[in-house]
Amino acid sequence: MAEMSPDHWPRVAVIGCGYWGKNLVRNFAELGVLAGLVDHRPELTRSLSQRHGGTAMDFADVLANPQIEALAVVTPGPSHFELARQGLEAGKHVYVEKPLAMSSAEVRILDDLAKRQRRTLMGGHILRYHSAFETLLAMTEAGEVGPVRHIVSERLNLGKILIDEDVIWSLAPHDLSMILAVMKTEPDAVICHGDAFLRTGVSDMATLRLVFSGHRSAQVRLSWMSPVKQHRLTVTGEAGVIVFDDTRGWSEKLTLHRPALDWDDAAVQPAPGQPQAVMVAESEPLKAECRHFLNATRSGATPLTDGKESHAVISVIERAQASLQANGAAR
Repeated sequence: MAEMSPDHWPRVAVIGCGYWGKNLVRNFAELGVLAGLVDHRPELTRSLSQRHGGTAMDFADVLANPQIEALAVVTPGPSHFELARQGLEAGKHVYVEKPLAMSSAEVRILDDLAKRQRRTLMGGHILRYHSAFETLLAMTEAGEVGPVRHIVSERLNLGKILIDEDVIWSLAPHDLSMILAVMKTEPDAVICHGDAFLRTGVSDMATLRLVFSGHRSAQVRLSWMSPVKQHRLTVTGEAGVIVFDDTRGWSEKLTLHRPALDWDDAAVQPAPGQPQAVMVAESEPLKAECRHFLNATRSGATPLTDGKESHAVISVIERAQASLQANGAAR
């Protein structure tokens, strides 16, 4: 997408300035477009306003202000649909932190509304804008590892436990967005198993298996109760393996492996080979995501993580939830 002049970018209000919202506040301020701050905690908006600029406002005032052309919705997931709907109906461009909404039906409504209003709607799938993943995706598309056969994604941490989402809704959008980008299609079947330890019926750990056409598959492991942090995507092709490990330093985030198979009379012996570091540009993914949104509002180009992409991600989550409720039956 072409880079637009910052002078032509819209002014943005951030709706929800807490745990993750404050990072959007900082980035939009650094990009010179922060105009409004909306949060139910006045002491928070006052502090952020003093640090980054922007005016503390009510949501209704943001909607009525013609100088504010775009919203970034960073509130708890269940509120996303209604806030985004009101923003689009008021003629604003809308960025929504994942999940875009809590059902694929709600995403479809928002996507249709954005098209009618001729406004940009974009979901916050930040890893699609990570330079290491962008490089990985380009490598797979160029055939660097041959046809992709299997993907393993691991997102484990002793992290923030949300009261209004389970671990699937909270963490899986990141990985599913990347997997669907590599596979270029939605899965034929979704199988999910999970375990609830802290609250009955709310999964704290989960494993998803996705079955794709052409004898391809993916596995997603999720937990917010792991003392060992793992944020890793392993893409296995017929001619090599690419590993994106976001816990590593920039020089080690992306590695290419070309394992060989040694044959003897008894068995096939895999030889791992020497991993090759793949150089990637060091950049802040969230800032790249914010730039992408701002450019899309002015160019009219479709964002990478538009309503259609978010609909695909949330459809897989819904199928995973249905499989979980059916004791792991494929959906």
